[in-house]
Amino acid sequence: MLKKKFLLVLPLMTVLLSGCRKPNTAKISEANLKSLGLAALMYSQDYDERFPDMSTPETIKATLVPYLEGDKYVDNPAPKNSAVEALALKTFINPSTGRPFQSNTALGWVYNKDIANPASTILFYEDAPYDDGTRGFVYANGYVDKVPESNWPVFFASHTTPVQNSTSPSGY
Repeated sequence: MLKKKFLLVLPLMTVLLSGCRKPNTAKISEANLKSLGLAALMYSQDYDERFPDMSTPETIKATLVPYLEGDKYVDNPAPKNSAVEALALKTFINPSTGRPFQSNTALGWVYNKDIANPASTILFYEDAPYDDGTRGFVYANGYVDKVPESNWPVFFASHTTPVQNSTSPSGY
């Protein structure tokens, strides 16, 4: 009889305890950064190999949401789905802080060919470090990584000046 009661309570305990687990915001942030990096790369493929205006979170959001929703490459896109749009908009937010990811504004309107080394040029980054003392970012080639916060100021300064002999306009 005790065994039957335990089997009835076990699913309830599992449900109750699963609500206590804290979401892994570091993994969510990493996935969001990867999505933003890929969306920016898809945009650049559509617009003469040039990155979008990176000046504010609002302009980036307006430009990249269609690439995150998946409608950009569909011949007959479905009517706007509020759940899909809400999910796309969450991609721009650091789940740890609730604030938007920051962008490397130096990449606004820059042609891909003008980036000296996309594999070491930061495209988007987290606005604050995680509890483990690291800060995540995505490079201009779409690769996501993180660095200890103690190294961040020097690392950031040496990985955000991408343009050499630019042919990119200052605006579009």
